[in-house]
Amino acid sequence: MSIWSLMNYAAWAVSALIYFWLFKDFLATNKNYSEDVLLGTYSEEELDISGEGGQG
Repeated sequence: MSIWSLMNYAAWAVSALIYFWLFKDFLATNKNYSEDVLLGTYSEEELDISGEGGQG
């Protein structure tokens, strides 16, 4: 078996691990948050991440 075949199998294994990790994360997010929260829209005041509180 050549190095290229081994690298091919390794790439498929990494791809499968990433897929299952994303699927697990999807299920956890779906369980912990409602659809309203995930699809909600917020104003700039509600998303103020600068810490200034609109005074500036």
